[in-house]
Amino acid sequence: MSLKYGKNDRIHGWNPIYRNAMDGSPFQSFEMEKKGNKQLPGKFLYAMVSIENDPGAKVPDHQGHIVPQNMLGIVINEVGDALTVIAKKEPQNLPKYITDPSTLKEINPKLASINLAWLPIVWKYGTACKGMLTENPEDTEEAEWLIDEVCSIVVWNPVNICRAPEDKNRGGYPKESIDQDVALYLEKHTDSQPMSSTVDVLGTLTVINNTLPRVNDYITACAETLIEQLAHGLGYYKFPWTNLVKLPNFMLTPQGIKPQRED
Repeated sequence: MSLKYGKNDRIHGWNPIYRNAMDGSPFQSFEMEKKGNKQLPGKFLYAMVSIENDPGAKVPDHQGHIVPQNMLGIVINEVGDALTVIAKKEPQNLPKYITDPSTLKEINPKLASINLAWLPIVWKYGTACKGMLTENPEDTEEAEWLIDEVCSIVVWNPVNICRAPEDKNRGGYPKESIDQDVALYLEKHTDSQPMSSTVDVLGTLTVINNTLPRVNDYITACAETLIEQLAHGLGYYKFPWTNLVKLPNFMLTPQGIKPQRED
């Protein structure tokens, strides 16, 4: 399943926490740039990964999803479709359905089996970050923009993002599957990673599968960290890597982690 909503990979650049971090911090992720007469978040600020057995190598990181976008889409697409019905019929009332999503199951019966309590949290976070959301849509076009903004907050939530090398430098892994290598590293190094103090996001990674309720549980766990992210950064995990093949080629894996996938 391909992701239909949530394509704005710069959305968290509206959070000043991810613009004003010290140099070298994993949270130094965005800068504002001028677009016409507006200031908007620029591209993600990529950095070089640290490779312990080749410290001089120049391999850039990227926003690597731990649970992939297509899997998040199992929930996001259903929610986005329901919100789009509202956007077409009563666009000015769309924020009401986001802050109180209880009636969305009447629009899309597939949502009846899950709790959408994460939607109001996303709204609270998005409205706290000035400029992030189209808070008062006047027409369908603006309402559809708002849907994509809300979904983007979920899809690009920093607690589901690792500053990992691109798949091409990891032997083609993880593609569109859960990044079990990164999940295992984080499970073993929770003390050194900027995790939430109140939500064990990683705990859901080991049991998640392709069902609407399980994916929704993971989205909920991630969303529950958003308000904490207004005070300090979380996620954008950054740690050392090891090259498993003869240089100068690369098949990188988190330091100390045997690849979990089948070769």
